[in-house]
Amino acid sequence: MLAKTINNLSVKNKNYFYFTMYGLFSQLVMTFYKQFGLKLISRLGGNSFHITLYTSLPGLFVMLTLFPFLFFINKSHCIQKTTSYFILITRSFLLLPIFLIPIVPSQYRAITFVIIISLLRVTEEITVASVQSFTRDVFKEKNVSIAISIRTKFSRLITPFIILLAGYILNDLPTSETETFFYYKILFFICFLIGLLEFYFFRSLTPLNDNHIKKPLKFKGSLKEISKDKVFLKYSITTLCFYFAWQSGWPLVAIYQLDVLNTNEFWLSLSLISGGLVAFFSTTLWSNTIQKIGSINTLVFAIIAMSINTILISLSPNLIVLTLFAGFSGFSTSGIAISLTDALIKHTPKNNRVIYIGLYNTCINFTLAISPIFSYFILKLTSPSTALQINSLMRFSSALILFIAYREKDKIKGKFN
Repeated sequence: MLAKTINNLSVKNKNYFYFTMYGLFSQLVMTFYKQFGLKLISRLGGNSFHITLYTSLPGLFVMLTLFPFLFFINKSHCIQKTTSYFILITRSFLLLPIFLIPIVPSQYRAITFVIIISLLRVTEEITVASVQSFTRDVFKEKNVSIAISIRTKFSRLITPFIILLAGYILNDLPTSETETFFYYKILFFICFLIGLLEFYFFRSLTPLNDNHIKKPLKFKGSLKEISKDKVFLKYSITTLCFYFAWQSGWPLVAIYQLDVLNTNEFWLSLSLISGGLVAFFSTTLWSNTIQKIGSINTLVFAIIAMSINTILISLSPNLIVLTLFAGFSGFSTSGIAISLTDALIKHTPKNNRVIYIGLYNTCINFTLAISPIFSYFILKLTSPSTALQINSLMRFSSALILFIAYREKDKIKGKFN
């Protein structure tokens, strides 16, 4: 019945459905290992340094490998097919914690897990960059923000409830640490199976045009060629200031949750639900805002909201208050996710877009590699609460930079962005 209904849809609506389902399953897997990976590190004997490394090391790995790999995808005769294989490779890494960690000496298990996830992130970032580029081949420019908002809306609504179930399984069912890790292994395997669904729905997308690059950019001289694009450079420099501020706060929030408020898997899941519900209802608002005032202006408002939320987190006296504030986090994060993706696609040229996005994502991972180390340094000089408040000022400053840079609207392809 469902298959018949889908077959009767137009190509555009089929793509909306497949894109949303791919995004849902992708978000589910990423949320699981990012959210519970932090607690697993603690259970494996890790400390705040391992948590910082868990955030920064993937950025270093990706920074060194992403850009060259994307030239391979750019030369591919079918970007969709090549990208789908990277989806399978990425999800295969989820099998490594199941088989590798048990045979590693206990003192090295935390760092082993960090390295496994860092390797996974390499192929995942290759996939993300390629999918971001491919999105413009699947949807017309005016429909891109709509597709992203639909995907974000349902991913943020459904994912937290499934993660809540996983949190209950990991926190309430086990009677020992051995049993806890056994349940972790089961969930890692389920995530691998979900990855197969990612592969299926992504392969089901129908491009509106030929996505084979007619004049692939060569690696030699590519940076010189890209540097001539002033629109892309301006967008990259200003948004990378935000990424540095945003990423600096990730380990601080995790450390505040784990070390100050002593959270567990169940409360982490509740925070996700709180944020997910608000994100579900606010996504349409953000999408409409982009249509009215453009993605850059929308991004500025979303970052300001996030900076306020960071202050609220630093003032949270217990897990109940933190969970309530997580709803505000879902509001700002959904706006940032939609506006960033929409703006990136609009600020990159159609030809060789995957290379431009690859370079941009490489720079993001450079900031990811250094920003948590910076925040760790601030943390050692102050306290988790004070460090979060400093981070809030950094995030607000990045919004100010964007506002100043784009105070006069840039007109791109006949549209304000």
